[in-house]
Amino acid sequence: MDIAHFKKIWEHAQLSPYAGVIKRPDMSGTGENPLCGDTLRIDLVVKNGIIRDAKFTHHGCALSATATSLLLESLIGKRVATIQKLNEYDLLKLIGAPVSPARLSCALLPLRVAKAVQQK
Repeated sequence: MDIAHFKKIWEHAQLSPYAGVIKRPDMSGTGENPLCGDTLRIDLVVKNGIIRDAKFTHHGCALSATATSLLLESLIGKRVATIQKLNEYDLLKLIGAPVSPARLSCALLPLRVAKAVQQK
């Protein structure tokens, strides 16, 4: 990964508008990456089947935080059913930088958690 991609990932992880907590989410999911210890919670506000707001809390690496932020950004305004249609390639494309095989579990954690969100 070149320095420009690294800088973009780091900045997105640190300055994400989707970082935070929704006090009364309609849907929520949690997960962790057992390989590195990253933990993630995703909260969604849903109205009429459309994702209106999304936030995440995270403890871990910049790559999983960035991937989460980019994923949530792409989901705002879309139907909840869209989540189940997403695949690994879709998320890697959002990241826009090569991800090494050793870091795939970090990059794909948000997709796994998003697919596990439950109605509250």
